[in-house]
Amino acid sequence: MPAAVLDLVDSRQIEANSYWSMEVFYPGNMLRSRLKGQIRKELGGDLIGNFKFDNPVYDEITDQTRFHVFFRSSETEKFPIPEPDEFWVYDLLILLPNGDYQRILKGKVAVDPGVTDV
Repeated sequence: MPAAVLDLVDSRQIEANSYWSMEVFYPGNMLRSRLKGQIRKELGGDLIGNFKFDNPVYDEITDQTRFHVFFRSSETEKFPIPEPDEFWVYDLLILLPNGDYQRILKGKVAVDPGVTDV
């Protein structure tokens, strides 16, 4: 079960060629770990795209590792747009130092027929 669920359902917040970013904080020193995310048409369905979190930073005071990612909306223009009542599912996985993946975030992105990017 993920630590959090994030749903982006208001497509008006995302404009073509816009940039936005997200930070994920994970307890402990995870500098040797990496995060990767997947966007799919449905849970277990066709893969739409991948993204990854770069430049982890460990904060000793809070004992947390911060992962930061930038998204550019136009990167997904080459993918087909689902019907208005569909949504894309994404998973965010962390690769732990022992080689195991652990899901820490999952959610869905609603897609509006007038919007070409998520």
